[in-house]
This record gives sequence, C-alpha cells and structure tokens, in this order.
Amino acid sequence: MSIRRSAIGLVLALLVALPAAAQDLKKGFAAYRRGDFLTTHREFRPLAESGNVYAQVALAQMYQFGGGVQQSYSEALLWYRKAVEQGHPEAQHALGVMYLRGLGVSVNHAEAEKWLRKAAEQGYVKAQKSLQYLIETRRRLPKMAEQGNAMAQVSLGGWYFTGNSVSQDYDEAVKWFRKAAEQENAEAQCRLGWMYEEGLGVSQDYDEAAKLYRKAAEQGFNVAQFRLGLLFVHGVGVQKDEKEGMKWLKKAADQGNRIALSVLTMVMSGMKLSPLR
Repeated sequence: MSIRRSAIGLVLALLVALPAAAQDLKKGFAAYRRGDFLTTHREFRPLAESGNVYAQVALAQMYQFGGGVQQSYSEALLWYRKAVEQGHPEAQHALGVMYLRGLGVSVNHAEAEKWLRKAAEQGYVKAQKSLQYLIETRRRLPKMAEQGNAMAQVSLGGWYFTGNSVSQDYDEAVKWFRKAAEQENAEAQCRLGWMYEEGLGVSQDYDEAAKLYRKAAEQGFNVAQFRLGLLFVHGVGVQKDEKEGMKWLKKAADQGNRIALSVLTMVMSGMKLSPLR
C-alpha cells in the first residue's frame, strides 16, 4: 500500500522551510513515485536518524502501511515516537490512532487520548475528529452493550479486562463476555474460555474452557482453534488426542496464526511442549 497522498503533500509543503534537507527529501519522494523504494529508504533513513522530523514521519508511514518496505508496526511506532518527541502533530495523531486500534501495541485509550489531544490542541483536524470519535465511543458503548449488541458487549468486556476507560474488573469482564458468548459470538466464547482456563473472574475450569474454545473454533476463530489444539495435545480439559490437536493447530496455522504454526511444527518434530498447568 502506498503512502497516502495527503501525507506526502504535507511533507512536500514543508520542504521550503528546510532548505538543507529539502533536496534529500525531494529525492526520496521522487524515488518513491518512480517505484524506486531502495532509493526512497536510502534518502529518508539518514535524515530520520539525524533528527529530521519530516523524514521520521515519512519513514513511519512507509512502515505502517507497507509502502515500499516490509510492513512493520514496531518500526512505525519507533519513528512516530521520535517525531512526537519534537511535537509533530501528525505523528501525535498517528501514534494515538495506533493505541486506539491496537496496531503494534495493546489497545490503550488513555494513551490514545493523550496523543490525540496533543495533536488536536495544535489544530490538527484529523486528531480533533479522532478524539471526538474516542469520546463518543466511550459514551455510547456501555448503552449499546446494555441493549444487547454482542460486539459492544465484547468490547466492553475487553475494557474491563484490560482496565481501558474503566477500572480493571475481571468479574465485569466475565459478565459481558458471557452475554456475547450466549449470542454465539466467537470472540466472546474464546475470551471467556481463556478466563476459565486461567481462572480470572471465575474458578479455573479446563472443561468449560474446552467447551467454549470448541464453539468458537467451529466458527473458524483461529485463536480458539489454537487454544483447543493445545488442550488436545496436552490432554487438559479433554481426553488427550494428539491427532485431534494437530487438526485444530493446522486450522489456526492455515489462517496465519504464527504461534499455532510454530507449535504445530514442534509437535510434528516430536519436541516436548511446556505444560499448560
């Protein structure tokens, strides 16, 4: 995916203010438009490393969207953080959005609001809109969950599980995951299964965890397929059945679950896995 035109336009518009770095930045963007990504990266990287905030933002966007480089949220975060240290509003907004959506980091509404607000206070319109979205979501989500919206119930359960926007409360997390699970929401079934497996907000119960994982796994939810596969391989909550476990691990791996692929490879090669208990 290419860097968004608005981002390119913003940086190009600022080149006049940076005559020393302008030519190198222009070369980088010219190379990008030609599809010469090696040159693009070669021009941007030294500027970014030397502290050029515009190059840092451009490099971060390349990594975030996979523009000419292997997409890497961790690299994007690295360069956005360097740019926010210099007070760059676009970088502040981007960092806030990554925290809001959980891109390369755990969802953290407090951090998201912090960076969105900083950018919004500088007059950055996109940040003002994103901040308003976050505030509106906080206001509406509990009501939607109460009205029976399963996706809202899962989200609200996640808030209580992580302590996002509310105080951490495993009992409340279980309550909302259960409501959504009863509506056959696969993610809720999987997350509730995890809480039974770990004994968070409920008494530890591997049998119940296995039942919930199976319901979600049969709907194609790859995390549940992975967890169910592990239970079968270890014989926890279900009768030990390595063949059945490998079946579920493969289903998860086929959907791109890298941890499942790694465990599947270990099982196939006869390596001993760490116990679940």
